[in-house]
Amino acid sequence: MAVSSERERNGNDRVVREQAQTRGGVSFVSIITGVVVAIGAFIVLTAILGGILAAMGVAEGGISPNEVSTAGVGAGIGLVIVQFLAYFWGGYTSGRMARGSGVLNGILVPIVAIILVIILGAIVTGITSSTTNLRPSDVQQLPLPLGSLSDIGTVVGIALLVAMLVAGALGGALGQRWHTKLEKRDRA
Repeated sequence: MAVSSERERNGNDRVVREQAQTRGGVSFVSIITGVVVAIGAFIVLTAILGGILAAMGVAEGGISPNEVSTAGVGAGIGLVIVQFLAYFWGGYTSGRMARGSGVLNGILVPIVAIILVIILGAIVTGITSSTTNLRPSDVQQLPLPLGSLSDIGTVVGIALLVAMLVAGALGGALGQRWHTKLEKRDRA
């Protein structure tokens, strides 16, 4: 009895090793594709969210100073949902393209996106520090002190980071699952 269970365990270990070799691990091309999909989805979904907010009257002169914090919370919740959906889609794309290590590829999608944003931010900062002030002087500001929205911004910022990582991992796992289903069907 102990010998047969040892053989089954060794056989299962061999199958897992073969799947890892066949499927592969981290795929840089899949991760970059996931980042592009996530950013594209984020742009489209944010435009839809902006259209919804504009239709609700959250536009120039559409809300009073007292309603700004309520609108900020609503927009923050909408932005977290948009971020989750975008990085879920990007993680799914990465996990499905990479075949193996779907969760790892999915988590790497938001991490690589954050690194790219930091690099682009540094480039833009370098360019703008050597030029004159490009900001128009007649830009409208929020009708309240910016400090009153800092708490909302902090919570939304943390929620956005968590949404990115969780969605990337879930999407990657779901993308990898597609290949597992195909392999099970082929073995049957």
